[in-house]
Amino acid sequence: MDHTNCSTCCSSTATLVTNCTCGRDRTASGNPAYHPDSDTHKNARTNSIPLEAVSVAVDADYLTKKLSDNESITSSEPAPSYEGFLGYYELYRDFVFQFIKRNKAVFVYILLGTLLGAYIGYLTYVCVKNFERAQYLLWGTVAVVGLVIYFKLVKPVLVASPYYLAMKSGLKEGFTENIQKWARIGLLLAFVIGMGIFLGIDAYHDPLRLRALAGMATFILLGILLSNSPGHINWRIVAAGIAVQFVFGLIVLRWDTGKLIFEKLGDFLQWILLFANEGSKFVFSPGEDQHRMAFMVMPVLLFASFLIAILYHIGAMGWFVEKVGWVIYLCLGTTAAESISAAANVFLGQTEAPLTIKPYIPLLTVSELMAVMSGGFATISGSLMATYATMGVEAKNLLAASVMNAPSALVMAKLLYPERQKSKTDFKNMKRDKGTAYNVLDAAMMAATNSVQAIAGILAMLICATAFLKLVDAVLSFLGGLADVQDLTLAMISGYVFWPIAFLMGVDQQECYTIGQLLGFKTFINEFVAYEQLGKLATPLSNKGKIIATYALCGFANFASVGIQLANFSIMAPTRKKDITRLVLRALFAGFTANMLTASMAGLLIPESESGTVVNLNNTSQNSSLMNFHTSFHLAF
Repeated sequence: MDHTNCSTCCSSTATLVTNCTCGRDRTASGNPAYHPDSDTHKNARTNSIPLEAVSVAVDADYLTKKLSDNESITSSEPAPSYEGFLGYYELYRDFVFQFIKRNKAVFVYILLGTLLGAYIGYLTYVCVKNFERAQYLLWGTVAVVGLVIYFKLVKPVLVASPYYLAMKSGLKEGFTENIQKWARIGLLLAFVIGMGIFLGIDAYHDPLRLRALAGMATFILLGILLSNSPGHINWRIVAAGIAVQFVFGLIVLRWDTGKLIFEKLGDFLQWILLFANEGSKFVFSPGEDQHRMAFMVMPVLLFASFLIAILYHIGAMGWFVEKVGWVIYLCLGTTAAESISAAANVFLGQTEAPLTIKPYIPLLTVSELMAVMSGGFATISGSLMATYATMGVEAKNLLAASVMNAPSALVMAKLLYPERQKSKTDFKNMKRDKGTAYNVLDAAMMAATNSVQAIAGILAMLICATAFLKLVDAVLSFLGGLADVQDLTLAMISGYVFWPIAFLMGVDQQECYTIGQLLGFKTFINEFVAYEQLGKLATPLSNKGKIIATYALCGFANFASVGIQLANFSIMAPTRKKDITRLVLRALFAGFTANMLTASMAGLLIPESESGTVVNLNNTSQNSSLMNFHTSFHLAF
C-alpha cells in the first residue's frame, strides 16, 4: 500500500509499510518515525515553521527525548550564546554545575563526610575540655549513631538473612494459635500477680491509694456496660494497655532515673520555648508582660508549631511516629492504622494526627474509626503542651500524661466498640504522608500562617468562653438567689457533679471539690480554660493533687471538640459521614474516661510522701523557674 503525502515523511495512514519512498520505515505503532534529516524538517527549521504546522505524526517517545535534550523548544528563554569574557565564564560555570549535578551522590557524601568529621572534632574537643558538661551531648550522639547503624546497616542485613527468615518461619509454625492463646493468658496472669504483689507491698502503709485502683475498675466497668458488643471485647488489648500504662507510670513517677529523664526532657522543652519570648519582646515590647496571654503565651504556640512543622517535613517526626506506632502495635495488638494514629496524637493535635493515615480513613473498620476519633479526644497537641508549660504546668507531667493517654484511649475505644471486622491496613502497605510543602521554608511558612489562624481562634474562644461563663454564672446566681441558694455557679455545680470522679482517681477528699470544678471547666468549655483556672487557684493544691489534675485535664475531650472532629473527619472521609456522626459522642466519652483512667493510674502510683508538698502555680514563680531552666541549660551547653 502506498503512503499518502510520502514527500512529507508519511504523515497519514496507520498501515505499517516498510521501505517507503522517502527511505524511512514506520514505527511499530503505525506512525512514521521522526526524520530529523529529511528535507521537510530541514526546511521547517530553516524557515521557522511552527512544529505543529509540519504535517508529520511524530513518535511520542522520540519527541519527549528531544524536548528534554533541547529545553529551548519549551522555554521562552533563548539558548545561551557564551559570547565574550563573561560568556566563557558562564560556559565554564554551567559545565561545573552540570558536572556536580551528574555526580550529585558523590558530592553529597563528600559534604556529609566533611560535616561529620567537623562534628566529631567538635565533640572530642568539648568532651576533653569538660566531660561533665558535654556528657549529655555525647550520650545523645551515641544513641543517634546506634539507631542509624541498626536501621541502615544491621536491620537490612538481618531481615534479608536466610537464617532470620527460617527462624521466623519456624516460630510461626511452632507457635500455633492454641499455644499463642495460652501464652497470652500466662502473661496476663503473670502481670496481674506481679502488679498485685507490688501494690500490696508498696501501699501497705498507705491503703487509701488503692482507692484509685477501684476508680480504674469503675471506668473499665463503664466501658463494658456501655459497650456496643461486650461479647467481642479483645481482652488482650485491654490488659496490654493497662500494663503499658502501669509500667510507664512506674518509670515516670517512681523510678528515680526515669523521673530524671523526664525532668530533663521537660526542662529542655521549656528551655527551647523560652526563645519564643525573645520574639515576643522584639515585636510587642514594651508592655508584652502586661498582656501575658496574648503576647507571651500565644507566641509559644506559634513557635512550637513552627518547630514541629520543620521536624515533620524533614521526616524526623514522621519516622518517630511510625516507630512509636509500631511499638503500640506490637504491645497492644491493635491494627496498623489505629496504632500510628495513636502515636501521632501524642505529638500532633486532633486535626493533624489523622492526616498521617488520611488515605486509609475511608477503608477503616467502624472500630478502627472509633479508636482514631477517641485518640483525638484523649490527647493534646505538642504545641498546646508547650503552651500549657508556660502557664505553670510542669512539662514532664504533660509529656507523661500525653504518652499514657495513647494506650488508654485505645483501651476505652476497644471496650466501647470492639472490633468485629478484618482490618484492611497493614504496616507493609502503609506509606508516610509527606505533606504538601515544597521545602523546609515552605513548611515553616505554612505552619506559621496556620498558627496565626489558630491563635486568633483560641483568643476569640477565650474571650467568648469567659464572657459566656460569666453570663451562665450570673443566670445561675439569679436563679439560686430566688431559692435562697447563695453563690450558685457552674464551677460550684461542677465541683459537686465531678466530686465522685475525683475521689475515685485517688484525690485527697479536701481537694476533690476543687478538682471537680476543673473537670467541669474541661468538659463544658475546654482544657485551656481548665489549665488557666488551675494556675489561678486561691488555695494551692498538694503536689499529688496537682499531678492528678494535670493528667486528668490533658485531653481535648470537651463538647467544643465535637464540632471540630465532625468537620475534620467529614472532609477527609465524606463517604464515612454517617459512621462519623454516629460515633462522635461515644468517642468523646471514650476520650474523657481515658483521661480519667490515666489520672487514676497516677493516683495509684504517687506515694504518700508526695501528697503534702504544696505547689503554687502562680505566674511569677513560673517565670522565675523558666529563667532558672534557661540559666542551667546555658551553663550546661
